[in-house]
Amino acid sequence: MKPLSHYKLLIATLLLVLYAGTLVAGRNSTPEWQHDGDGYRAGGKWKPLGRAANEWLAHTNDLHRLCRNNELTPLAPEKNLVHGSLRLLQSTTPTTTTHQHGITARPLSLATLRAQKTTATVNPVFINPRNGLRLLHSGRLIVALDDPATLTSLPIDPSQARLLRGTTNQYLISCPDLTAEELLALSSTLDAHPGVVWAEPDFIKEHQRHRSLNDPLLPDQWHLHNYGYLLNGLPYSPAGVDINAPDAWDREMGDTNIVVAVIDDGIEVGHPDLLKNIFFNSAEIPGNHTDDDNNGYIDDTYGWDFTDNTNTPEPKTSGDKHGVAVAGLIAARGDNNIGVTGVAPRCRLLPIKIFAGDNFAGASALAEAIRYAAGLTTPMPWRGADIINMSFGGGAPTLAEDSAITDAATHGRNGKGTVIVGSSGNSASDYYYYYTKAIPPGTNYFEWRYIKDAAISLGDDTCRLGFVIFPDFTVERFDQPTPPPDWDFKPDANRPGWIIEDNPAKSFGLGRYQARPQITQNNTYAICRSRPVVSTATNSITFFYWISSEANYDFIEFRSYPAGTTPPSFTSIDSGVYATDPYVCYPASHSNVIAVGATTEFDYRSYFSQYGTDLDIVAPGAGGLVGITTTDRSGSAGYNTSGAYTSDFNGTSASAPIVSGAAALLLSRHPDLSATQVRDLLCATADKVGDVTYTDGYNDYYGYGRLNIGRLLWLARVNTTVAFGGTHATANDLPILFTPPATAVQLTATAADYFDFNSWDATPATNAAIHQPTQPLTTATIYDDTTITATFTPQTAPLGTPLYWLATHDLTQPDFTTAELSDTDHDGHAAWQEWQAGTNPHDPSSILRITSFKHHPDTTTTISWHSVSNRLYDILLTPTLNHPTPTIIATNLPATPPLNTYTTPPLTTPAGFITIRTRP
Repeated sequence: MKPLSHYKLLIATLLLVLYAGTLVAGRNSTPEWQHDGDGYRAGGKWKPLGRAANEWLAHTNDLHRLCRNNELTPLAPEKNLVHGSLRLLQSTTPTTTTHQHGITARPLSLATLRAQKTTATVNPVFINPRNGLRLLHSGRLIVALDDPATLTSLPIDPSQARLLRGTTNQYLISCPDLTAEELLALSSTLDAHPGVVWAEPDFIKEHQRHRSLNDPLLPDQWHLHNYGYLLNGLPYSPAGVDINAPDAWDREMGDTNIVVAVIDDGIEVGHPDLLKNIFFNSAEIPGNHTDDDNNGYIDDTYGWDFTDNTNTPEPKTSGDKHGVAVAGLIAARGDNNIGVTGVAPRCRLLPIKIFAGDNFAGASALAEAIRYAAGLTTPMPWRGADIINMSFGGGAPTLAEDSAITDAATHGRNGKGTVIVGSSGNSASDYYYYYTKAIPPGTNYFEWRYIKDAAISLGDDTCRLGFVIFPDFTVERFDQPTPPPDWDFKPDANRPGWIIEDNPAKSFGLGRYQARPQITQNNTYAICRSRPVVSTATNSITFFYWISSEANYDFIEFRSYPAGTTPPSFTSIDSGVYATDPYVCYPASHSNVIAVGATTEFDYRSYFSQYGTDLDIVAPGAGGLVGITTTDRSGSAGYNTSGAYTSDFNGTSASAPIVSGAAALLLSRHPDLSATQVRDLLCATADKVGDVTYTDGYNDYYGYGRLNIGRLLWLARVNTTVAFGGTHATANDLPILFTPPATAVQLTATAADYFDFNSWDATPATNAAIHQPTQPLTTATIYDDTTITATFTPQTAPLGTPLYWLATHDLTQPDFTTAELSDTDHDGHAAWQEWQAGTNPHDPSSILRITSFKHHPDTTTTISWHSVSNRLYDILLTPTLNHPTPTIIATNLPATPPLNTYTTPPLTTPAGFITIRTRP
């Protein structure tokens, strides 16, 4: 299993979230807003609110009066949240922000507006801090009660309450005379009231439609946003099986400076949905036959063809169409009213051709292509790409390719590492489909038989059914642990039956299970029979099967017949053991490559998708009945011989570019991330799909899960910088963390119990709401990328020794005050003295010592010793080392760190010992 570097978060448990005043620029044409401490308690948790800096909510009857002085004006009709008699007003004077504390000054105050005689109260406009959308005061709140009888004990007028329709314990309470602030306070009071499950205001909420692009084939791109599928008019696959692209696009459409290299069989640069996103090498002058950027490639204005060593990396042979489909999944131009969109519809594509049809250029050419893509060219490096997509594999690893991949992942992107994405491979299993002859209308039965001869067994010695489409267009997916309703898995009581097998390695991809015969001996057979199927027209039956048996002796067989008739003989379909390779292929298996497997429209592993401990993540790649829609080579040479788009692309070749597109969006937003961080974040935000167990977040069949770029792009990044007592230090070895927006972050020190927060701020301040309560704890809510800087004041013992220093040296017993005075190493210096001197309290050789001693002919003596600021020193003379009554030679000598030097007066006493004593 490839490691996922878990972020060691510098975060403690959330205790409280409040807000200091900070102006925030609203998103999506929402107003400027700030934190004024607004909020309410709901379900026992504090729900913070922002407040619009220049908007108010008023009754329509007051519009004329409030707007007559030209200080207020109604919002434009298309922006005004019309709701009954309520309207939004906006100040005509812009807000200003003072430099002190970042507090916003409003041109008009709410108190001023309310002081005027009105027919209804003017109220503030609240803001959802996460997305900047408005929350308007409705004069109502909702409470949920343990017992409806509790209603009469609440501090409300029961006549203003009615049962919320469709519930038995939730009440809508009208409070028409309360201001918005009073309603929030009442809601919090009710939430804490005995017998109340929860309470909350009934806001009039501004909603925002998710970004919808105008590409006409986007509805067919289920991998981006899946509404569910019908098969011949009948429900087939569920909605929501997708990578959540619209949520990501709400945040990022892609940066034109982010480039994805597509190492494949060429990109049709003139394709109408790719043309605007093809990378152009601005350092190269087109057509002058000169290597202008000195990267070793002449006129490489938009990539390179390593199959014939030319600067035209476009499809050339009739088989060159794979790269066009791959490129479209990454970065087909979105929102251009044609065709499809890529995952990163504004990023750039760098074509690199390494195939000509089925012919591969070779290991040396691939090694050169990888280094070229990463910008590691000679004589001079060039811009290169940020991401490399390799939707191919299966060959044996070579040292040349290994070293190129390692170099790209290590040295690309100016040392941050080129992100390399590879497809895991399509050879994990060997399901096939089989069409019967036409089935006439009527009621029919269908039977499958696995039959063995009397001798040898090979392979798995069985067959499997993945799924069946009946003539009435209904589908059997074998998605339950028991046989499907009305199926007979043992119609012959004297023979073995069939079972439902729970084996993710053998599943087809439309469910967790599959059907197979249960045979443990030779010279027998096992039959399963379908439910009776009624069809009104002549149609075919389709089923997918897997055979692994002794070739030409052990068979999967099939027959169909009308109900009430004698069954005909079985028809042999297939036998033999087909070659499979379940494990992640090379180069995706390389430790520096993000290995991507495929999933179907049911969020299960596609039957062909190779797996194992080298797998990182999975993404849609078809394998069921619905293909992937993307760009296609124009004309008859494409997958679709009559157009420039295909809906039948499939395989892990489709899954890898989807992940490459996600990486491009992530780097568009966070270009300074390393390749390792990109990989870790892709994996950490993936959905756990497949109905399997994940151990430490990982499963061999699904890696860390199915890609979710909506979650990935809505991560907020926090750079934490922590200072202790004025000295810069980081609290752990990873100052960058990613967290979902609106999640409270509490900064602490390593020895959190021994520090008080001093101050902190956020840069930019608009991206975080910071609260510094009176307690020595501070919390913040992050809405977008921000850097938080915090300072901590160490708590000290009575003589000034920091508690964290005492704790670090295990000097905590019986208490800090006593430990501060202790001399654990018996060197004559207490712990507080050792802290001041910078010595080790457990090392008797690490003491305050005389560094030089010189006795002069005139009987004076010069002494030098290490000294500590804010200390006073005494010079003592004793006849013996530990004499109880020393002679004081000098006293209260001020420290002159790092060394004190003192020359004694003439010493006329007999020879003795000179010692130094320190005091605060």
